[in-house]
Amino acid sequence: MTTTEGVAEKEKALLNQVLDALTKPSSEHMATYIGLGLALAIISGIVFMAMGSQGDKPSMKVTMDDVKTERKPDQK
Repeated sequence: MTTTEGVAEKEKALLNQVLDALTKPSSEHMATYIGLGLALAIISGIVFMAMGSQGDKPSMKVTMDDVKTERKPDQK
């Protein structure tokens, strides 16, 4: 067995573990769920930072004065 085959077997085992955790939910797979949640949090953080880095574009700010409506005379 070469190093590449060993790595491929480990990857297949990890993939099977994740698929098993997703198809048969149980508390036994808690470490897998935490790992997936952490990976999704990191990915969303990277996307959020990339979207927020567009500082040269003007942004519109809304205040309560902008959304205040006038009362109709028949309202109390």
